[in-house]
Amino acid sequence: MDRENSYILELKGICKSFLSTNDSHGVTIALEDIDLSIRDGEFISIVGPSGCGKSTILRLISRVNFSN
Repeated sequence: MDRENSYILELKGICKSFLSTNDSHGVTIALEDIDLSIRDGEFISIVGPSGCGKSTILRLISRVNFSN
C-alpha cells in the first residue's frame, strides 16, 4: 500500500456507553457512531467541549480498560 491510502489507525462506527444512575434510562452514551482515520505522519488534535468524549476515545485507542 502507498502512504496516501494506508492508515496507522482506523476506527469505524465506534460506540461506548456507561451505566448511569443519573439518567432515567440507566445508560449514558459517551460515543456514538465515531469514525476516525489517521495516516502515517499525520498530526491530529481531538477538540471539543467538556464531556463530549475526548478522553473516552483516547482511552479506547490506548486500550485502557473501563470499569462501569
